Amino acid sequence: QAPFLQPATFWGTGPHDRASTGVYHTCAVLSVGQPIKCQGDDWSTANCCSMLGSPISPPPGYSNVPTDVKWFLTSNATTTGPIVDAKSISMGSGFGCAITYSNNVRCWGTGWSAHGFVPTAPSVPLTGVSFIATGHQDACAIASGQLYCWGANAGGQLGNNSNLDSPVPVRVHGVTAGVTAISVGSDSPSCAVINGGAQCWGGGDDGER
Repeated sequence: QAPFLQPATFWGTGPHDRASTGVYHTCAVLSVGQPIKCQGDDWSTANCCSMLGSPISPPPGYSNVPTDVKWFLTSNATTTGPIVDAKSISMGSGFGCAITYSNNVRCWGTGWSAHGFVPTAPSVPLTGVSFIATGHQDACAIASGQLYCWGANAGGQLGNNSNLDSPVPVRVHGVTAGVTAISVGSDSPSCAVINGGAQCWGGGDDGER
């Protein structure tokens, strides 16, 4: 499909509450009570990625029309059924995550890692989630005022003084309170606003931090 060279109406006139773009896909919350919709590449193979949350056959799939997210992962369990209570979304590489109005995390897709495929949903539930950000291979969230990350960690993306992958959310080292925003890079550092200042961790070979 040819690129848009100027802003264009996308998925009708709305109202659209939230939208987020990944590497190969775009998703949006159209309105409260409506399913999250995604379009773009799906890559529904045996290992990856079902990033649209609605596997398309034959794989790898592609959809140039919005399709409902029909399954998601919570604590390594797959649940079928649309996500209709999302208040914010964030798209990564091969996966996406949403925060619900009950402040829980819902993720779909599988993502990928230099060490193999890693779960994109935290294997231990997070509650009281107020902010989430997704990257190439990992995700971070503010939960009950604390900063947690999970996923791939070869470049120190999780900020826990380790380089081991973790499907379990781990606390970012030295951060105990005061987190108001986070940004997770793609093959670059992650950063957070903490007590009004910026702190970053992970790779920075090109001077990103």
